[in-house]
Amino acid sequence: MAINNRILRVLVPSTLTGRVFALYSLTLIVFVGLGLVMFLHYQYDEMVIEKQEAAIMQVEVVAQALQESAVIGDFDSVRKTLEKAVLGPTFATATFIEPTGTKISADHHAEGKTYAPQWLVALIQKRMFDVNRTLSVGGRDYGVLRLQFDVAYVAGDLFFVAMMALLLGLASLVGGMVAVR
Repeated sequence: MAINNRILRVLVPSTLTGRVFALYSLTLIVFVGLGLVMFLHYQYDEMVIEKQEAAIMQVEVVAQALQESAVIGDFDSVRKTLEKAVLGPTFATATFIEPTGTKISADHHAEGKTYAPQWLVALIQKRMFDVNRTLSVGGRDYGVLRLQFDVAYVAGDLFFVAMMALLLGLASLVGGMVAVR
């Protein structure tokens, strides 16, 4: 019992001003922490949904551009179209797979804004799937277009947002505590 009283005396300030400051600090830490967690969860969901929706739209556009080239067998044009499809940082690979199994690919790996920890890359990888679109003309399949995400880049973007939000939260926390003190 004596040990608990000593710990309590050390943790609880003796002055009323100190107690008010400690209560304010604890409350501010809880609210800033919860707000930060909610914001980051929202950002994660929105980023994944936004990238998936953009991929669906892009695969449709690229498929329209590839159809003529695939029908006439102009695989040089197919390769050039695939290279243009992965110019942006969102996709790492665009592949056209013929019914015979032959693959034509174009790769692009963008540098992320920041490093992303492996656990974040794995978490995003679980939610982001390759986007596939079958190229059919007149009831005949000419192949499959597949776009693969550059998950490391997407994770780097999210990690950058998380670090900026964390820094802003810490700055707000310290600023609030200094102002009250």
